Amino acid sequence: MAKAIKRVGVMLLAVAIICLMAIGVLLGANGAKKDELSINLKSSSEQQIAEISEEVLLDGATCEEQAIKWNDAITKSLADGGGKHILVTMTKDWIANWSNGNSSFGTTANSFQKGCILIPVQAVITLDLNGCTIDRNLKKQVAYGYSLLVKGTLNLKDTLYNYEEDKLNSVEKIDTIKMGKITGSANNGGDGSFGGGLRVTGVLNMYGGIIYNNIGENGGGIGLADNNTVGAVVSIYDGLIAFNKAVSNGGGIGVGTNGKASNTLVLKGGIISNNISASTGGGIYINSSNDDIQLYSGVQIYDNHKQDSTSNEINYVKNNLVLTKNVIINIKEKLSNKQTKIGLTFFNNTYNVPFTNGYSTFNNDSPYEYFSNDYEGSMIHIYNQELYLSQTIKTTKYDFIYFENGKRMNYKEKDIIHIIDDYKLSQSVNEGKLIIGNINANTSVNDFIANLEYEATRVKLYNAKGVCIFDKGNPSGDITAEMLDNGNALSVGTGWKVETYSVLGNKLEEIYLSVLGDLTGDGKVNTLDITFMRRIATSVAEFDCLKVEFKLAALITNKGSVINADADILWDSMDETLKLSNYF
Repeated sequence: MAKAIKRVGVMLLAVAIICLMAIGVLLGANGAKKDELSINLKSSSEQQIAEISEEVLLDGATCEEQAIKWNDAITKSLADGGGKHILVTMTKDWIANWSNGNSSFGTTANSFQKGCILIPVQAVITLDLNGCTIDRNLKKQVAYGYSLLVKGTLNLKDTLYNYEEDKLNSVEKIDTIKMGKITGSANNGGDGSFGGGLRVTGVLNMYGGIIYNNIGENGGGIGLADNNTVGAVVSIYDGLIAFNKAVSNGGGIGVGTNGKASNTLVLKGGIISNNISASTGGGIYINSSNDDIQLYSGVQIYDNHKQDSTSNEINYVKNNLVLTKNVIINIKEKLSNKQTKIGLTFFNNTYNVPFTNGYSTFNNDSPYEYFSNDYEGSMIHIYNQELYLSQTIKTTKYDFIYFENGKRMNYKEKDIIHIIDDYKLSQSVNEGKLIIGNINANTSVNDFIANLEYEATRVKLYNAKGVCIFDKGNPSGDITAEMLDNGNALSVGTGWKVETYSVLGNKLEEIYLSVLGDLTGDGKVNTLDITFMRRIATSVAEFDCLKVEFKLAALITNKGSVINADADILWDSMDETLKLSNYF
């Protein structure tokens, strides 16, 4: 009996130890979570954030109850001179009360301002949406129509939703997925034009949550505006800014200034997508070159648009991160080609001036790994270690072509636009080459260059043997001006190469030519081409050995391989009873 009691006592002691260990683990985990949050906020903000001193739950059943609890949080943060860090965690949605054409979250001074939620100067709040919604519930634009007015410091997060697991699909799931949201704002700019969902004159650190379906004059999702003496600071680390609208500029984010203090926008992560502006800056609009734009890896800005209203129809044009003249993006670290995806729109296409600072300090690969250009006819390139915008070939007579699955493919048929869409494509087809096709045999050098729609003094042209024929507006070597003109012997041919240069003199592009039916590279179709065509029609191995621009020139009927019918068509084309252009 004594032994049994002893065994039971040992077992109870073991269970007690296990329970104490479990409690310790839980307490440690909770403490670690709090410590991790504090460390995260400290390391990621430009300002030192105080340790969290207290948590307030927004668990009210009504708007009035939520307002009381918010006021309690603000009062605690402002106590003893302010600056106390309060964690506010939502457990219930907060929908503003609608009345007489407006709606209001509350009216208490220091906690609300004309209906919007206020984070006053000296307040430090971490707001955990926790899967809940803050809805301003406005049906029309009104003054102070924001959801939140940030004059102090706000850290916005959402612990409920894991962005890393489903980030790329989150934009499409906004209406159905359970995640924290700020929505329903509609500001008319009566108190200042910048700000829709949130107006920031203080500090905002966004670590999660969704800002969507808000409207403002400038900055439909978030508007930055200085307070005349100190600029606003907004840092985006994660979360979504989507489906917001600006009546003027900056559908997702608008950065404005009164000219007295510069604002700072730090882009470290998150997605800014499907926002619209009526003017420009569908994704982000930067108002002044005095503002500080900092880019780190991880942010994605894509599928934002501006409205282009013509002939009583509204078209939507790609319009992502808009850069006005002299606005500089400060690159702060190595960008990630898996996480960084930014569409750029250049206001008035400002050429030949840098738009980055520090690009080559951290990156040595193509800018198209990270950036895309929203408008055709221009390209991004590296010069003097920074990124510039320059004009590129924009031809309507010819077309870019590529070899895929044994066939000749045209950009126009596939709705591919040079520079805008073809960087990734060029990594997998054409042996990495860009190739212009749809060129008729017997096309003179001058006629070809004229149809590139590019300044001839910035073009070089080489024949299939690598000899320079045309050098920035002038014949090269033994070539005379007469030899380049219409009706003379010299025609551009398959295997020729055109180079384009910027106004600053650096080489931009290297593009090869493919003239349908020309297999010898002299730009003409004759018996030599026909003989060669019949030979490769019976020899797959010989066809496979051809350079890709010659393969494309041989595919007349484009049936997936060269056939005798291709040679017959070449023969018929020699007396011009059949035009090869019918097969472009």
